[in-house]
Amino acid sequence: MKKLLFVNILLFTLFLTSCSKFQRNHKFIKDYEKCIYYFGEGLTSHFPAKDSLKDVHALSIDTMGYYNAEHLYVLSTTSKKEMENLKRKYINKKICSIDDSCIIAVNDFITESNIPFSDEIKDKKSKIPLLCKSHYIIIPNFWSYLSDYRDNTTISKLNKNFKYIILDSKLGLFSNKIDSTFSSMPNKIKHGYSKGIAFNEKEDVIIYWLVLW
Repeated sequence: MKKLLFVNILLFTLFLTSCSKFQRNHKFIKDYEKCIYYFGEGLTSHFPAKDSLKDVHALSIDTMGYYNAEHLYVLSTTSKKEMENLKRKYINKKICSIDDSCIIAVNDFITESNIPFSDEIKDKKSKIPLLCKSHYIIIPNFWSYLSDYRDNTTISKLNKNFKYIILDSKLGLFSNKIDSTFSSMPNKIKHGYSKGIAFNEKEDVIIYWLVLW
């Protein structure tokens, strides 16, 4: 995996409130390019090209492996037409809801209220879906995202209007920031990565994600 020594972003969220503001924000473009390079083309191939990010609403990044996970999320507002194009593009992929019996979220116990991490979540584990009769569907915990879309009662911390498409998920260690001796995930899936798309047709929002644990 490609690494950039100067890309040591702990965690931040950038809010872009208009297209014109985005077009003047060269730092955002540079940060986005650095993050794509850092995680590598193979893990970020589903993320939008920088030139198509005119309607980006928020960017969330962790490349420090805080609480033994790294991630890159890009939230974009979109149109009904673009939403339909996205669904057609991945028509052969399963669409999951948060109520799917096999959904599990990475570090699902983290919320915006227990950051910085405290004894409250020490040694906690992500919930195991006991009714699952198939492979786990692993998604991120989007705890850091905007309050407009947040719902702390779900394991993803996104409201129930969101659906999820898993594009790829593999087990193993894919970052040297991850401590192989520690995991908050079930024993069968201690470490790995998942990449995909969460989308909300009611509010016309798309989130592109990559999470490593």
